[in-house]
Amino acid sequence: QWWVASEWPKPYSPRNNFISDLGATSCDILPGNIQHAARYVCSPEHQWMNVSFVLSGITIGMGAILLRARLMPGVLGFIATSLFVTSGLGIMMVGLNPENMQIVRHILGAYLNAYGASFALIVMGISLKKQGKHGRLGSFTLGFGILSFFFNVMYTIGFYYNLPAFSLGLGDGGIQLLRSKAMLFKRLLLISSAALGAIVFALLALGEFRTWQVQSSPQQKKYLLGGVPLLAPTGFYAGYVPGLSGSSWQGKLFDPTNSSGVNIFVDQGKASEKYPFRTSIATSSRDGKLKVFKIDYNNSANPWWIRLFLDELVAVKPGSFLGKLSLKIIPGRPYQITFFELHQDKTRFRKGID
Repeated sequence: QWWVASEWPKPYSPRNNFISDLGATSCDILPGNIQHAARYVCSPEHQWMNVSFVLSGITIGMGAILLRARLMPGVLGFIATSLFVTSGLGIMMVGLNPENMQIVRHILGAYLNAYGASFALIVMGISLKKQGKHGRLGSFTLGFGILSFFFNVMYTIGFYYNLPAFSLGLGDGGIQLLRSKAMLFKRLLLISSAALGAIVFALLALGEFRTWQVQSSPQQKKYLLGGVPLLAPTGFYAGYVPGLSGSSWQGKLFDPTNSSGVNIFVDQGKASEKYPFRTSIATSSRDGKLKVFKIDYNNSANPWWIRLFLDELVAVKPGSFLGKLSLKIIPGRPYQITFFELHQDKTRFRKGID
């Protein structure tokens, strides 16, 4: 907004000019009256302002939908979400219908955006307060909604009934700017939610792509030909990750009696045990009905991020396993990261482990 304003041939006046003037597609001096001063309008970069209006509307709608799943359940949540989406559609109408081309649609969009957002914040605030666990956020949101509604009413009455007092001495542009800044909380809340949603979507898409790469690799055929070992692995198995060198991870130590085990790392020649796990026989999480030897890190002894990982092994020959390392983000659909190998080693690191 401020960049587009800075490109005007003559200075943009926050007091006399409207925000909509930044999206006007032609240059002119618009006549005034008793209340509304004549104003100069010439916005060379108007296209960027109008694009920003449209993008803002899209992100407001996306953010509202994402917020509903986390913070706005029930009927009140549905009403608040619908009002936010209406507000987003309104500001999109502002961008798609510049004031000098489609003034009726432009004004309609502006009021849908302003009042839709005010009522949405009020309903959202009430919803959050009723939930109990978000009481402070609910009070804050409700207060912002009431404040923005107050400024909207002040602006509407002052503009259409030529009442200078209702502009609080700020002029047409000033009271509109104040009204828009009162809505900043709404935009920050919804746009940040949309941005977070976009990041999550990108990460999930990346996870699916990596899973496809793993399942399309030559090792996948070898993996599908494997199966559950006749005897559970016992003792130390040396580990190897294709394409990874210099890792401190050395392998895994299995305890079949307790259906458990631990990973072995070496630092400066000294072996140490980290990230314990439980073992079981299970169906593969992503490879149909294939039976696998499952390694689960979901226990209190591990950091939270380690608990997200899952290993699934198949025996490919006596004393050797081919495994898949997966990341659990969506329940029941872990993302496969890479293959690794385990080979039985009865001598390596035994002195440092026992």
